[in-house]
Amino acid sequence: MITVMRRYRRVLQVGLLGVIAAFVLTSVYIGSMSSGSRARADAIATVNGEAIPVDRYRRAFQSYVNQMTQYSRQPLTPELIEQLRIADNVRDALVAEEIVVQRARGEGLAASDEEINAYVHTMRAFQEDGRFTRRQFERTLQRAGFTEKDYVEEVRRQLTYQKASGVIRAGIKVSDPELERAFALRREEVRAAWALVETAPLMSSATAGDEDIAAYLKTHSAEFQLPERRRVQYVMLAPKDFRPQVSEAEVEKYYTEHAREFETPQQVHAAHVLVPVPQTGGSEAEDKAREKIADVIRRAKAGEDFARLAAQVSEDPGTKTKGGDLGWITKGEMVPAFDTAVFALGPGQISPEPVRTPFGFHAIKVLETRAASKKPLKDVAASIRDRLAAEAADRAARAKADEVKAPLQSAKDFMAEARRLGSC
Repeated sequence: MITVMRRYRRVLQVGLLGVIAAFVLTSVYIGSMSSGSRARADAIATVNGEAIPVDRYRRAFQSYVNQMTQYSRQPLTPELIEQLRIADNVRDALVAEEIVVQRARGEGLAASDEEINAYVHTMRAFQEDGRFTRRQFERTLQRAGFTEKDYVEEVRRQLTYQKASGVIRAGIKVSDPELERAFALRREEVRAAWALVETAPLMSSATAGDEDIAAYLKTHSAEFQLPERRRVQYVMLAPKDFRPQVSEAEVEKYYTEHAREFETPQQVHAAHVLVPVPQTGGSEAEDKAREKIADVIRRAKAGEDFARLAAQVSEDPGTKTKGGDLGWITKGEMVPAFDTAVFALGPGQISPEPVRTPFGFHAIKVLETRAASKKPLKDVAASIRDRLAAEAADRAARAKADEVKAPLQSAKDFMAEARRLGSC
């Protein structure tokens, strides 16, 4: 047991807040909690008047339990959960996170919409063939039980926390004397001699009266105060336990009814040169940017290498060093003006005039194109079957959760009722 406890405590030491940022749930959680103090029926705690919702706590708790289970390669029993005080630790971590996030907002460090958008586009769960798609984004959130608004706010919270944490860490300076002391402490060796005095023989003659006990208690009262605790009982309904068999007919029906999911829309491989327009620049700055891009278009059509022009002129830091290469673009992915211009061009063609977007003026060159296509059923049947089975399992687990929730909440003996209902 000691070995197991040590193994779990190593996970505790890596930091709760790095673990509880997971958003996509892989199981359904039902629980009952008792507490000496409760903030609100729908909140695990409040910080400066802002509630920490029970749902956020449940997600954090389950994510953390999953992480520890994966690390230790053995299930986390209710006894270990209680011994490690995971429920309290997760709650305290969420309170600490909320404090940091609130302070970060007050200091103007809240994550912007642009930062959230950039982060979401890097998530593999929202990508198809290595590129973010709106369809995959919505589908993944739906399976996870998130609305887009709730997910975006959770991402904003986590990015804000990370930004604030980075600022805090950046402000910590370690001086040379501190480094030297730390090094010396690690390397220091001590030769010691001692005499052991047994206290057991003295105990029989030592006495403590009621007054001595009362005086000690008065001056050491903190030693005898118990921290707030919670005893948690829960039932885990894992979707994998409800996974059904999916027939070929069901697979074919899904393929037919969701044909657009398996269609690859028209794509172009394009490069661009961007000259931004300062927001406070006025018409003069606009004219200068337009003329600069017009000159790039003239030079490119005269035979100059477009990639070299991008390296020389473009002010897009993400593509400048790659010859302006934007990779493969799906119709509807870019802002409307850019989208219209790039899909009007054929391979090797350059936009006839500067293209104005909210980012500035662009010169655009299409390098190659891909026609729209559809994946054959045989190539996607396995993924459809997995998806249908996963969705059915999730629905069944959630239905079971709804079925047992009320009787579990009103039961005098939570675990006995759970066993009676066949949910554990």
